Amino acid sequence: MHTELRWRRDERFDPALETTVFRAAQDALTNVVKHAHASRLVVTGRSEDGLLTVEIADDGTAAAGDRQHQATVHERPGMRAIAERIELTGGSVDVRSAPNAGTTLDQRADPSTVLTGGGITGLSLRA
Repeated sequence: MHTELRWRRDERFDPALETTVFRAAQDALTNVVKHAHASRLVVTGRSEDGLLTVEIADDGTAAAGDRQHQATVHERPGMRAIAERIELTGGSVDVRSAPNAGTTLDQRADPSTVLTGGGITGLSLRA
């Protein structure tokens, strides 16, 4: 699978926020590899409008049509786990897809949210 990583700024955030966003992105990438049958994947990170946004777009078979969006995010275990992680940050997840036209998942995290305890541990995005 051809993969591109686009990160628009060299900006750091709270380590707990970075870890949470990283883990949610990791879950989303795992879903692409397991289920999308994609040949192309683009991961874009940016900080805009006061939010840390990570967009994951593939050209595979879609997760669901637009009218099934809520079921996709809240009823499928992998998508629910992604949404739950991002909601911990005061953020949101949006999924756009169409049959045979790929899927785009936007995760938006609020850097002003303070994450404490709750077992938010693991790797950060630090090099």
